[in-house]
Amino acid sequence: MDNENKKAQLNYFKLKHYNGMYEQNYRIDNNLLNLLSTVKSKRVWRLLEYIVRHLDPYPMDLINDDDYVNAYFKSGGTSIDEKYRTLTINASDYIKTTLSNKTHGYQEFTQDAIALLNYRHVSDVNIMSYTSSSISVISVIESAKFYIRRRDHDVHTTHDFERFTSRNVLTTTDQKKLYSAHKIDVVLTPSIAKHMLLLTECFTVYDAKIIDSLPLVSRRLYLLLRMHANANKSQDTNGGWSITLDLARLNALFVVNYKSISELLKNTKSFEQVNQLSDLALTAIPDHKSKQGKRITKVVLFFSNKDNSNTVTRPALRHRPRVVKGSHAEGVWARENLLILTRYQRDLESIGCQLDKTDEKRLVKYKRIIGMS
Repeated sequence: MDNENKKAQLNYFKLKHYNGMYEQNYRIDNNLLNLLSTVKSKRVWRLLEYIVRHLDPYPMDLINDDDYVNAYFKSGGTSIDEKYRTLTINASDYIKTTLSNKTHGYQEFTQDAIALLNYRHVSDVNIMSYTSSSISVISVIESAKFYIRRRDHDVHTTHDFERFTSRNVLTTTDQKKLYSAHKIDVVLTPSIAKHMLLLTECFTVYDAKIIDSLPLVSRRLYLLLRMHANANKSQDTNGGWSITLDLARLNALFVVNYKSISELLKNTKSFEQVNQLSDLALTAIPDHKSKQGKRITKVVLFFSNKDNSNTVTRPALRHRPRVVKGSHAEGVWARENLLILTRYQRDLESIGCQLDKTDEKRLVKYKRIIGMS
């Protein structure tokens, strides 16, 4: 592709990006999204998410520099001037838009920056196996300049700064000294910046309003589902998609260490949260085809856009009332839940799935209460 066509393509994406920002729609590279999905630190996640939203992926003076654009694509995105990799983050804006607890906002702001400065991404887990992730072992920030408010003897405020690189080891004294920082200049490493600039392919558009309504771990799940949906629009069958994830990937995604699929499904709220709070209808079901001996090793996620949803959703069961065992009231409760689970079982069978073991035991229990077994 010649420079004129490259420039036209970049200007097209820039226009789409800025139009989308009015609706709080943002773009994230799929390889970077894979990195985010295995980040364990809450501090690293939220600051990196903030950077993704605020770093301009299509700088106008970069796009208009033909020689630079040509060199950029020839180098595979590694030839990036520091000014395009630098973002100034004001503490007041970060505290207002990102932190839920604002009592110690400036301290939290500084600690998040230090966490990202010290962060080394090391992961051999690629959540979505179809992405050819080029991010495996990486530092995110090359350096950070902390602007600190100080007062001299005449009680005049001065603005000094401290600059640290990712190779510095910050002592406790260093960190406390930075707690009064009112803004920070972060310089991204070239290897991470190439996944944030001049995005023309393999990226996902997401709605920040939906993301902000979800708890942290559930955001990771939602973004991965949205990435899969955007990348496989042509594979949308019957109004939805399905993906299969094994236990190792799910543990990495949810930052847990469950020993079995049944334990994970029993204790993870993210599937329900995505289904209730996002624009996706989601059902998570044990993949019985993955059974090894008595153990199921994978989960199938069926999901679709809610405005075109054929996804089977697990209904809520009625809570057991405080009634005497064997009473008429207990029988009414059991029949209601039996009806709910029977319909759910029929819906699952229509898409080739089965009830999990817990619901199978409930079916047997309800039938026994009303004398069907």
